[in-house]
Amino acid sequence: MTETGKCYTAGLYCRLSKEDRLVDIESISIDTQKKKLTDFAREKGIGIGGLYIDDGLTGVFFDRPEFERMMNDAYNGKLNCVIVKDLSRLGRHDSESTRYYEEVFLQNGIRLIAIDDNVDTIRGYEKYVPFINTINAMYPRDISDKTRSAYRTKAQHGEFLGSKAPYGYLKGPDDKHKLIVDEETAPVVRHMFELAAQGWGRKRIAKILYEEKILTPAAYAKSKGTSRYDVFLQVYDNDYLWSDVTVGEMLVNEVYIGHCVNGKTRKLSFKSRKIVDVPPEEWVRVENTHEPIVSQEVWDEVQRHLKLRKRETKEKTYQIFGGLVKCADCKRALSFTSSKTSYNCRTYREKGKAFCTAHYISYEALYAAVLSDIQLQTERLKSSEDEFYKAALKCNETHMKKDTRKWQDQLKRVSKRIDELDFIIKKTYENNILGKISDERFAILNADYEREQAELKKQAGDLKNSIEQYKTIESDAKNFTALVCKYVGIEELTIEILNELVDHIEVGEKYVDENGEKTQDIIIFYAFCGAVA
Repeated sequence: MTETGKCYTAGLYCRLSKEDRLVDIESISIDTQKKKLTDFAREKGIGIGGLYIDDGLTGVFFDRPEFERMMNDAYNGKLNCVIVKDLSRLGRHDSESTRYYEEVFLQNGIRLIAIDDNVDTIRGYEKYVPFINTINAMYPRDISDKTRSAYRTKAQHGEFLGSKAPYGYLKGPDDKHKLIVDEETAPVVRHMFELAAQGWGRKRIAKILYEEKILTPAAYAKSKGTSRYDVFLQVYDNDYLWSDVTVGEMLVNEVYIGHCVNGKTRKLSFKSRKIVDVPPEEWVRVENTHEPIVSQEVWDEVQRHLKLRKRETKEKTYQIFGGLVKCADCKRALSFTSSKTSYNCRTYREKGKAFCTAHYISYEALYAAVLSDIQLQTERLKSSEDEFYKAALKCNETHMKKDTRKWQDQLKRVSKRIDELDFIIKKTYENNILGKISDERFAILNADYEREQAELKKQAGDLKNSIEQYKTIESDAKNFTALVCKYVGIEELTIEILNELVDHIEVGEKYVDENGEKTQDIIIFYAFCGAVA
């Protein structure tokens, strides 16, 4: 029984980020937090229902495994109180921290105590809490600014800052920011560039590498004990099946002529996990930072051939669908065949009918179908803009329910596996302490489990972002209506129109319908609205 006359069972929550650890302040160490929370609970007569520790995780995001486990215990009635050292341990995202304070703890009657900030929801709403959360949010913003500044300084000094060395190189044994040639894979890189300099396209080069049974970068990394690229191996299910996209990216990567180029992407903000591309003119390029694999002469010749291919593509008007057309079954892009002015499934072309079917469609048929559907949408809008908006809104609501349900199911499975890994990691640690597992075996297993868990946490974060971002159904319906208004009376398609109006197009395999006629489903996914019935 506490001083309030009510029995409380508390979850003691401790968190320490990587940045906090660098500061090395004993007062916020995990051990200090545990002692402080435990002593406080016992002094106040509050029962301890569990200890929850997120070590090495930022407070900007709330999809932390132990925090989520604690909140699930609270929702399920196992806890009715949460104790933290201060509000910054709970989180450092100002609006999200305040939302938890107001909408989760206060509204659900879950008592929140932040000892050092003198916050206790048993006293009701306290106006200064949002101000504390705002101040707490300044710390990761400041760290983010300093990190970005330090990153740029390192980049300007020509240091390699990637997490993984590019194929053909290794990180230096004494300096991880210095690249050294990997004598095992460098010959493959030279071979690729020599083929490209002779005029071979990236698809043909990928096929040659496959025929020569050369391991893909993902398969090569796996052969060296790295499981980071397992997802790619699952997609292609072949250790030698090179992607023409990979070949294309390598052929324009200046790292192979000895230059270090950093800053091609960046985080949208310190509050977001979203990565955005940076314009080439803002990249940090430093020349002659490491030994080149390819000579400048070969590089220049390859770039000349690539430029010629691009120029030819731009001159052909039937490339207006570039990047928009996908296979309805395997979801990969349809490849364009210039000689036949038609599209078919890339998976089918690369791997054969055992993996997918042709999904063949001519350019003329695709053009006619898309133009006809856009004209149909404009006619609907002309009849009644209000009815068109309501139909778009209903369509978005249908998509949201369907997609959100799917994402929530995926998130549930991912979260369950994350919890399972927590248990497995703890049991593995216990078995190591008891001598049932050797230190070497423990290190290998633990690294694999933590790597899988880190990937799953990222996936969980992406799913949560998708669920949140999908809730703008009203504004999306208005945007779609306004967009269609622009194209009333449309008579022809252009690249600009398609890129603005269409997200992507899925082409199904041809089949015979109930009337005995051959038909083909073409589904257009519009910007802001998806597939419109």
